[in-house]
Amino acid sequence: FENNLHAGLKVNDPNAKVTVASSSFTQNGLPLDIPANLIAKLASDLRFENNEKDHIRTGGHIYESAVWPASSVPYPIASIISFEDHVKLTLSANSVLLFDSDTGISVKSGILVADGKENDPIVMKASDPSFMSQGFWRGVWFDDSSSAENRLTHVEIYKAGYSQWHGSADGSRGALVISGDSKVQLSNVH
Repeated sequence: FENNLHAGLKVNDPNAKVTVASSSFTQNGLPLDIPANLIAKLASDLRFENNEKDHIRTGGHIYESAVWPASSVPYPIASIISFEDHVKLTLSANSVLLFDSDTGISVKSGILVADGKENDPIVMKASDPSFMSQGFWRGVWFDDSSSAENRLTHVEIYKAGYSQWHGSADGSRGALVISGDSKVQLSNVH
C-alpha cells in the first residue's frame, strides 16, 4: 500500500473476513483504518514507513475474544472500544493506545487482560499530545465484569477521566472505574 491519499487499507464492516500479514504501508495519509473486532487479524510483521501518521486507527465493538498484537506503531482509538458477555480482549506488551476525546474501553461483563512488562509497558494516553491538562479521554470502565482473569499489569494511564460513562448508575468518572460485581487485579499500574 503506497502513496494513497487517505487510508492504505480501510475496512468498514466489523464482520469482514480479512487478515493482513507481511505487508507494508508507505507514504499514505493513514496506513490502516480497521474495526476493533478485526485488530487480532493483523500480523505483527506489518511495516510502516513515511506515512502522514504511522499508526493503526480503530474503534468499536469487539464480538469475539481477541489478542491485539504488539505493533511497531500506536493504535489511535477513534470510538469507544466495548465488549461484553465474556468476550476476552488481551493487549500485548509494548502496545500504545492513543485515545481520542470522549473515548475509552468499556468492559461490561467481558474480560480485559493487559499484561505489560516492566520494560515494555502497555501505554494508554490522549491522542492529542498538545493537550496539557487532565481528562482528555474517558478511561477504562469495568461494569459487572466478575471474571478473575481481569488484570492490568505494567500499564500506564495518562490524561483520562474526561466524562462519565453512559449507563453508570452513579455518574462515575475516573481513569479506571470499577463498578457492579467487577473483579480486577492491578499491579504496577501508573
